[in-house]
Amino acid sequence: MMRSILDGFDRVLAPVEALMMVLAMTTVVSVITVQVVLRYVFNESLSWAEELVRYVIVWMSFLGAGMGVARGAHISMGLMVSVLPGRFAIYAMRAGHVGAMVFALFLLVAGLEHVTTVKGFGQVSSAMRTPMWIVYLCLPIGAVMFFARLTEAFARTFLPPSAPPDAPSELSWTGGT
Repeated sequence: MMRSILDGFDRVLAPVEALMMVLAMTTVVSVITVQVVLRYVFNESLSWAEELVRYVIVWMSFLGAGMGVARGAHISMGLMVSVLPGRFAIYAMRAGHVGAMVFALFLLVAGLEHVTTVKGFGQVSSAMRTPMWIVYLCLPIGAVMFFARLTEAFARTFLPPSAPPDAPSELSWTGGT
């Protein structure tokens, strides 16, 4: 039951994350391509291109944190977990998830405070004249997605393993020779 709920959660969130990343990457590649063509072919440039690309990459970083958790791509205590006996390894993984969840909550609160402060000042970006609170909104939104994926990963530690015992671990080399 719990596995099907978590899998359903992933089926809903994964396409949203993927769509956001595809749109962000498409924006970055398109704007940089146009900027290069304009600069080297027409000797012109877009005044706002570098700023937009920088802000989109920042957004990608914060949104990608949750995707990293979902794919097991974050720095973890893998070595420590691999040398601990079964039950203690699970406890270590859970402790790592809880610690990261606390950090995500801190990032959410600090991000909301920062967005509110910047919005109050009415600060805008230099080239695009975009309200900076929109740029900084990546902090709380990314924190929510990070927290959601950490909660999912934490809940999965209570499920029995779905892979056979002889399946390669995260730490083993699975590439061809």
